[in-house]
Parts: sequence; C-alpha cells; structure tokens
Amino acid sequence: MVSQETKTSYDANDILVGRFDSLDVNLSSSIDQGIWEKTKDVPKLADVSLAVDLNSTYPTAAFIAPSLGYAHCTALPVLKALEATSEWESASSSSSRYSLNGSRSSQFDFEWVKGVLSHCKALLQLRLGKLLEHLRLQVSLTARGDTSDQDKAMLAKAAEGAGFVSESKNITIRTIPTVEAIAIAAIKNRSATKGGPKFQDGENILVIHYDGEVAEIQSYSISLKAPVKGYPSSGFQMTEMACGETVDCGKMVDQQFLEWMQNQFGSSFLQLPAKDIGPDSKLMLEFSKVRCEYQTNPSAVYKFPLELKHPPDFAPYDRKRQTCQVQDSQMEMFFRSATDSLYQSLSKHHNRVRDSNMSIKSIIFAGRPGISQYVEQQIVEWGSNWTGILPTNIQVFPIRLDRYFRLESNPEMVVEGAIHSNDPNVRRIHRSRAWYGFEWSCIFENGDPEWSRFRDMFDDVERCSVRICWQVKKNQLLDPSALSSKDVCQVFEADAAPLTSNLKVYRCELDDPPRWIRSHEHTPDPSMEHITTATIKFTQNDFPLGEEKFCSDQVRRRKLKFKAQLSWAHGNGFMRIIAKSADGQRILGFASFFFPEGRDDTGEHISNDKNELEYIPFPICNETGKPLELQYGVEDELNCTIPMITDPFFHLLEFYIHNDAPLSCRIPSRPPAHILPGGETHVPPEFQQEFVPLVFALAGTLQLSHLHISTHLNILLHSEPKHHLHHHDSGVIDSGAAYSTSPLSHITGPAALTKKLVIGDPLPLQFSIRWFPTPHLPRENGKIEWAGIGGHFYASTFFYCLISAMAGAIGSGMWFFGVVLPRRLKGRPLGGATPLGYGVGNGWGVGMGKRD
Repeated sequence: MVSQETKTSYDANDILVGRFDSLDVNLSSSIDQGIWEKTKDVPKLADVSLAVDLNSTYPTAAFIAPSLGYAHCTALPVLKALEATSEWESASSSSSRYSLNGSRSSQFDFEWVKGVLSHCKALLQLRLGKLLEHLRLQVSLTARGDTSDQDKAMLAKAAEGAGFVSESKNITIRTIPTVEAIAIAAIKNRSATKGGPKFQDGENILVIHYDGEVAEIQSYSISLKAPVKGYPSSGFQMTEMACGETVDCGKMVDQQFLEWMQNQFGSSFLQLPAKDIGPDSKLMLEFSKVRCEYQTNPSAVYKFPLELKHPPDFAPYDRKRQTCQVQDSQMEMFFRSATDSLYQSLSKHHNRVRDSNMSIKSIIFAGRPGISQYVEQQIVEWGSNWTGILPTNIQVFPIRLDRYFRLESNPEMVVEGAIHSNDPNVRRIHRSRAWYGFEWSCIFENGDPEWSRFRDMFDDVERCSVRICWQVKKNQLLDPSALSSKDVCQVFEADAAPLTSNLKVYRCELDDPPRWIRSHEHTPDPSMEHITTATIKFTQNDFPLGEEKFCSDQVRRRKLKFKAQLSWAHGNGFMRIIAKSADGQRILGFASFFFPEGRDDTGEHISNDKNELEYIPFPICNETGKPLELQYGVEDELNCTIPMITDPFFHLLEFYIHNDAPLSCRIPSRPPAHILPGGETHVPPEFQQEFVPLVFALAGTLQLSHLHISTHLNILLHSEPKHHLHHHDSGVIDSGAAYSTSPLSHITGPAALTKKLVIGDPLPLQFSIRWFPTPHLPRENGKIEWAGIGGHFYASTFFYCLISAMAGAIGSGMWFFGVVLPRRLKGRPLGGATPLGYGVGNGWGVGMGKRD
C-alpha cells in the first residue's frame, strides 16, 4: 500500500537544508584554569610561527616565538603525542596517511592530517601557556612542489578542522614546497653550519631534494640584501631561475618491480589478494625499504616475503622460506625508467635556465640519512658528464668540491626552513608555469586565418579578429612589483548603447603558443583554455580621451582607448586582469583567476553529465559547526562566520560583487518523500525532490589589494497560499530572495556593516530572515500587513486583543438587553410567553375571537 499523501509539508521546526557531517573543532584543551586566567586579558598578540612537515616518514613540528622567549626553532613532541593515540599504530604502519588513487592532487588523507594538526595545536598552546586567540600565528605546511590547488585547499581545511581558526584575522595558513624550505634553511645557515655551503651574492644554485620517493628539482638565484629594520637576521632574495620539476621515482621503481613479478610468476601472482601484494603488504613494504637505501653491489641477492601455493618451476622462488629472489643486476634495471625520467627532468630544467641567459654554478643534493646512493650517483653523473656543472670522473663519497654540496634533509631542517620563510628578510619570487594573454584585433598579416579577416571602417584597414596578445610568458618572473600593460581600443557606433566590450583571457602551456584563437568552430581549442572574461563598461567620461569621426560608409563612430593590465600582486597563484581608462584614473573592467594549476574558477556554473547544475553545501559556520540552516516559518537573526576566505573563495567573491556571476543557491520546497510504492527502490519522477532557487545578491566595492563587502543580508521567503484543509499554512515554499544592505557604509558609515577583506581573513555574516504566507508582498503603504508565521506576538498585542473582546461583549450585551429583548416582549400576553410562565389560559382551550 502507498500512502496517498506522499508529498508532505514543513512543520515550523523543520530544517530547509540537509545536515552534513561537520568537522570536529572542539579539541579538548590541556591548558588549566590558572593559565586561562593569566592570558584572557592579554592586550597584545604575540607573534608565533609554526611549521609542520607532513612529507617526512614521521610528522615533525617546530615553532619560534621571539617575544615569548623562543628566539630559535623549538621542536614539539608531536610524534610522541601521536604514538599515545590508538589510531597511530595502524596509521604509521600503513599507507592510510596517504591517498592511494595515484593522483598527485590527493597527496594526504584528510583525517590523518587533521589528527596531526590537532596534536600540534594542543602542544603549542601547552608549551606557550596561551590560547590561539592571544597569538598572531603563521602556520606553514610543507608539500610537494607540484601540489595542486585542490590539495592545498584540503590541507587548509584540515588545519581549520584541527582548530586553527579564529574570529579575528590573527591566524594565517599556507603551504610551502619542501625543496624551497630546504633551500631557505641552507642559505640561512650558510655561516653557522660547519662545512656547509658558503653562498655569495648573485650565486645561482640548483637544489635537488630526494626523500626516497620523490625527487624535487628547483633552481634559485640568490641576492643578499640588507636586513629589514627591526629584524636582526640577514636578508636575502630567492628568485626562481626556471620552473621546477617533480619526479615520482619511487612509484616508477615499484611499477617496474610489480611488472617483473607478473612476468616471473604469472597467474599465481596475479591471483593473490591485495593484502599480499598491495601497498600495505609485507612484500611492498620490504621492497620499499630496500629501494630507498639501494646502492649497487654485484654479489647481492635481495629476498622479499611472498607466499605462493603453486609457483612456476623455474621462477626465482625459495619454497622453503617462501621468498622471491632478485639479483642486483635486475634491481638496477628497476631503477632504469626512474633514472631516465630524472635525467630528462634535470635536462629540461637546465635548458630553461640557459634560455634565460643564466647558468648554474653549484648543486645542492638534499637527502635524508641513508638515502639511496645510487640515485645520488646518477645526479652527479648528470652534472659532470652531461652539463659540465661538476668536474668529470668524481666519486660521490667523499666529495670535497666548491660546486657540489650534500645536505642531510632531516625533518628538523625542513621545518626550520619553513619557519624562516615567514621572516620579512626572506623574499621569494616565482615564475609563471604557462602563457597568459587576451584576445584582441590587430592588423591582418600573412598566415592569419581568412575567416578572421574583417574591415575596420574607422581606420579603413583589414584586421584579424582573433589574435592573441600574450602578456605573460611561460617561465616569466612574477615579481609582485611588476605589471604587464597593453594599450588597446574599441570602436563603437556613436549612438550605440550600452558601451560594453569583453576581454577574454586565455592560458597556454605550450612552449611555442599559437598566434590566434580558433573561435569559428564549436569545439574548444585544444592548444589553450579560456580562463576568464573581463567585461568593460565605458561611460561619457571616456569620450574626451577617444576619437570620433564620420567613416567612409557615412556612419559616425567613436574609438575609445583603454589599458589592459595583468597583475599578480596577491601572489600565491593569484592573478588579475584590469581594464583601466586611458588616463589610468578609472577601472572599467575587472576579472581574476588562478595560476599555475589552471583551475576553472571563472564563476561559471558547473554541470554534471546530465547537464544538471551541481551544488555544494554552504560554507561551515563557526557558530554552529555546520552549513547555514533555515527553519521553516521561523523569523530570526542569524550569525554565520566563515573561518577563512581561501584564494578560490576570494576569487568567487570578486565575481559575485562585480555581478559577473550570481551566488546561486537552492532550498527544498518541501520535505522529501519518505514512503515508496510497493516494490519500488527509487522515488518515482512525480515525487522527486523539488527545489526553489535562492539567489544571493552580494554587494560591495573592489579594490586592487582588497575588497569591501557588506556583512548584513536580508533573506525573504514566501510560502504557497494556505489550503482550506490546513489549519495553519501550506508548509510549501514558493520563492525567496536574499540581498546585501548598506554596501557603501564603509564610506558613509557606520563601517561595521561592511568588512575590508583580504585572502585569509574570516568573513562574519549576519542574516535577517523574514517569512510571508503568500507570494505577494504587503500593500499597506509600507506597513507590515502580516507579521509572519512566528515571532511577532507580544504582550501588547495580547492586551489589545483582550480589551477589544471585552468591549465587544459589553456592547453586544447592552444592545440585546436594552433594545432587542424589550421589543420582543412588547405586546405579548403573560404566562407561557414569559420566562417564568406557568401556562395560564382562557379555561376552554379555544382562542378568543376578534373583538369589535
């Protein structure tokens, strides 16, 4: 049987949005009440820099806090704290700390990182005797050099989940490549480290970090600078000489080993379960240990545990000990693909450096103690025989050269370099990983496609409409103080309105990018990708800076000039394109995007395979630990503080404020069906969940370095008209809207209604929620005709209703007894007609006749 009333309606306490599993941010504090009393009234925030190395075999953390007496790096016993937990034993002996889908964009497991950082937070507070809200904290997390934006966002989210959040902007979370942290530590310690490298001003170095799994390659040009006033340490600048490279050596060697095992043992090996040959198996763990410490030994034979029921007769297998045997010559063959890839990456990077008219003077090899000497020997061979950076015919151990240095990159060195990266005396300048430019029209030249040719009537010349102006070159320095600007123009008819134009920005990773974009076909151009579009709006203020004339076709046209400028002042992979007026006084258009990972955060809607819009939960609110929730029919004032505005979120806010894209949300119109027809496993189409769009009109102002956003929003929701069977209301949502208020209050006041926002800041939002019983608005000259479903019944309203009822009852009684009742009694005989009558009659039972 199926209930006829399959679709229901909301009650007053129902939640409009689904509940999602929230992050556990309430870490039990080990700070006692005495420390709390001493620190709760501290007026000044103490500067603290915390670094956590997540790439090492065991996580390591350290911090410095000069104002609190910790002028040097102080380690936190995070490993000891982790070993005391029940989950650590299984996590440390398996690959559960890593995501095993083989994608570089999923380097760590979220819960593992969150657990590590939770312990780091507790240990830091205990060591300093202060809570996080009394610190100005910078948290640096190490990652691979090719870590994607998705992975960085995951690390930041894990840090927030671990409790590194604050209502004020006193906590900053960022990632730093491990190879860069090692380079900073090596340069900082060039005088203090005995036997360490001594760098000179203008020296060019190649840093190679190999931890047994991944080889990271990056070159830097070092410039020694005077220290910043107030900071006693020496200053220097690290400028990338070329884009870095990353090689998964360990993964390549493991893949060659597994392929060899399949060839040797056939189906008996392929039929083994994952626990015997997977990443956590004894076989692969033992092989990984040998691989990390491998060095050639012609007489060596390596044995690895392997249980086979029916091994082939001639396979290298010891049945008695249940081990497979690998000769040293075969072991060296496993490294062949990894070393070839390493050679190619080193040569590719070196060629980029030479193309920039620079040369590498010295090589720094950083590896943990006991690391594979075989891999290091291959690097030395490349440096001596292939490039000439190092002298020929040298041995790796011992090396006493001025141009080759071997550093032991222990976790302590990594976290030390990550901490020093926050030093104002350390400046880092990176390079672009791709070409960036915009589409424009220019004089037609030989080789341009014929379909792009058009006649420019203003200048009476032929132009190509799809030429690409590459403003940022691949491998170009992204100096925050530099700008790339181009003078361009747009022609309109004199009477045209509105005067708008689009500036499309493209990205290309090819070494030799094309001159024009293929726009005459419906398929995307495979050689480049569209990043964003800046909409340019001209006004009459731009007319004096342009030209106007009658063209040869007797049409009056106007040419308006403007400047297209690319800026990367934000750093951290954030780039902007700005269209300014010809005099540079006004911003005509604006757009922003990310690099070098080439994300698609352009504000456009994302659809699934069925061309349906995809939605994600509203950001987590600090106050509740859950996404924003609305109760049906309940009018309320809600606070929702978004802990930290990340780079992607800041980018989207710019789109929303600039009206390039809407902040489009949705709410269910009614609760989902909870009864299914007999035999059905899915909800029928006619009973599918229905959603009502709720678009947030965010308002604010954009600046080059920040933005001002209104923090107060009104949310208006309408219900469907009441049905006669419902004694309250329909319980079905009809429509809704949300909009910002007072977006210019930072100019006109009060400033508390807006917030100056930069990347990394929290965003406190206030929502005023109001409900209406029908889709219509009140019409009583702006006065509230219906005060909502709940929340507007006060004592004064009750008193007014009571007095009105009493006055009505008294008036009705006076009218009845004073007017109505006497009229009815007038002219009637007494007796039975009276209330106290006893039936007095005329004695005969016959009525009296008419009298004359």
